[in-house]
Amino acid sequence: MRKTGLILTVVMLFTLILTGCGAKNVDASKITTSTLTVLKGGKIDAVFVEDFSQSYYNQSELDTMIKEEVEEFNKNSGSESIKYITSIVANNIAKVQLDFDNADIYSEYEGEYFYNGTVKDAVANGYSFDYELKSASDESSTIDGTKILELGDYGVVITAEPLHVSVPGKVMYVSVDASIVSENEVDTYENPGETVILYK
Repeated sequence: MRKTGLILTVVMLFTLILTGCGAKNVDASKITTSTLTVLKGGKIDAVFVEDFSQSYYNQSELDTMIKEEVEEFNKNSGSESIKYITSIVANNIAKVQLDFDNADIYSEYEGEYFYNGTVKDAVANGYSFDYELKSASDESSTIDGTKILELGDYGVVITAEPLHVSVPGKVMYVSVDASIVSENEVDTYENPGETVILYK
């Protein structure tokens, strides 16, 4: 997975790809695990947290490589759709924060599928909700694909990446193996496949 190998990629001078986006940035210094924050309007703020304990790791190289990757992507896309925010190295941990204009830019840059929109738009784009989701208010209660389709105006995040995800609303339903952290936060680390988060 690209984020898992991010730091090694940077320090060994290979091409890296990171992700993120946002309108109002989160405080990266308070993030303890790789986190995607979906903001109102669709922007995404990403903070990736990696081990940085090897003696040959270098923050200057990390900063340079990330900035070059962002600059190249923006040049090729013809817009400033990705913004480098900061990198922090402390206590053998590196944190890198990037902002993305939307989920499509994130997916293109990271090379990982990440969707944010409404249920009805996801269906219009060919997504099939053919599984059960558990209720955030009662995790013993589930809904199936038929019920999900009735919630067309709900926001939905879909990702196959192991992440901490924050959404701009209240989490209503989520994949059965995902962990609900708070009313707007979900951990996907324990979910073996694609994670779906419905929010309102």
